[in-house]
Amino acid sequence: MNESFRGFIAVELPDQSRVVIEKTQNALKNMPGYLNWVKPSSIHLTLKFLGQTPKSSIESITKTLNNVVQGTTPFNLFLEGVGVFPNLRRPRVVWIGLKGDIDMLKNLQKQVESAMQQLGFEPENREFKPHLTLARIKSGKGDHHWERIIQKTVVENSPPIRVSSFYLFQSILKPTGAQYNKLACFSF
Repeated sequence: MNESFRGFIAVELPDQSRVVIEKTQNALKNMPGYLNWVKPSSIHLTLKFLGQTPKSSIESITKTLNNVVQGTTPFNLFLEGVGVFPNLRRPRVVWIGLKGDIDMLKNLQKQVESAMQQLGFEPENREFKPHLTLARIKSGKGDHHWERIIQKTVVENSPPIRVSSFYLFQSILKPTGAQYNKLACFSF
């Protein structure tokens, strides 16, 4: 029997960033509609969602991603601003943005995407937009207030997010929320 896991590749956030994220979420708790808030401890910067993945492929994924980090140098990101996807008329996701070495982040994501495509994973058909998901919107009553609320929300100055590694994660869906297990680390 070929066992599989629900996998993704992501950057882990430092605790100081999680504190800022939690404060930002608390400032947004009065948003209209029903929102499913992501626990700050569960928030990460996803580079590639793999979906159901055979456990037998962990070795080839690890080997391929170890090649990706060769020649990659650490860089810094900072939390900045709040927004929604896909737009203010039909918001479905509330996010916090990132600034800093965004070109380096986009290059890393592109390399990860390309490496995983070589292993047979479907490429993402949407442009990579660096963000951290704060909440998913289940119903958006009073959507016309979103723009005002988002513009008023200030993201506290955050310490730098030093990106010097990323992980292959396993996501286990539970009634209490997803549990994430690190399967491999890729440092640079």
